[in-house]
Amino acid sequence: VLADSGDVEIPSNDPDEPLVLLELVGAHEPVPDIEVDPTAVNFGSVDLGNTATDVVTVSNVGSGDLQVGVPVLSGSPEFGLVTAAFPTVLAPGASRTFNVSYTPYDMNADTATIAIASDDPDEPLVTVTVDAQATPVPDIDVSPGVLQYGQVLIGQSAALGATIENQGDADLELGTLGISGTSEYTITVDPSGAVLAAGASTTVEVTYAPVDVGADNAALSIPSNDPDEPVVVVVLNGADEPTPDIDVDPVLVDFGVVAVGQGDNETISVTNVGSATLMVGSV
Repeated sequence: VLADSGDVEIPSNDPDEPLVLLELVGAHEPVPDIEVDPTAVNFGSVDLGNTATDVVTVSNVGSGDLQVGVPVLSGSPEFGLVTAAFPTVLAPGASRTFNVSYTPYDMNADTATIAIASDDPDEPLVTVTVDAQATPVPDIDVSPGVLQYGQVLIGQSAALGATIENQGDADLELGTLGISGTSEYTITVDPSGAVLAAGASTTVEVTYAPVDVGADNAALSIPSNDPDEPVVVVVLNGADEPTPDIDVDPVLVDFGVVAVGQGDNETISVTNVGSATLMVGSV
């Protein structure tokens, strides 16, 4: 119980008692008084997959002990609470804190409320509002992920393309595309440096021109400002088409001088130095 006192002055024209002092005495039970700061949490924009946190303080600014329950979150599941210090009893002037977190997984705006119950006689329930939204980001998609050229004749070429699409919500900025593995692949339609708005797409074309026998494998690298996929690699597969290749040795036969009525023989070798069966006709 807390005591209170005061007085009231009563003036009048009474000649011998011009001022009467009335003394006031009383008492009251101690009263708790809750204060929550802040009552609105706005995380603004947060990158997808990242986590932002803020702190809410619950204080007792009254004259009696304040009993506080566990804060209760309702709304978007992308918000979270850490309330290890609750429930609690706060003496006058004491305070406790809890953390609010936000981890966005999509581009939708998110809202929630936090209900804080206590035995404050005139404010038994305090509500904290929470708002946030994911930061718009680009999202690259490349299709197909493998370019299969099959067999191409040496000296000829084949071109295939891949589509680059921005499936995100912010501009996708392409870097300088490059090929590693073999010089038999070249970029013939190059979108390096292009900026794709949300939903836009472009094409990269790669040409394969084999110059020797055997399989040729390479990789096309597509860099961009996609935060979780900064470089996309497209696999390039091709091979020369088997072809026959005739080799005759010697290509000049010199019999010299041969006497009339006599003969001479020379051997000529016909060899297939190619990669496919050589069909030789009648000589």
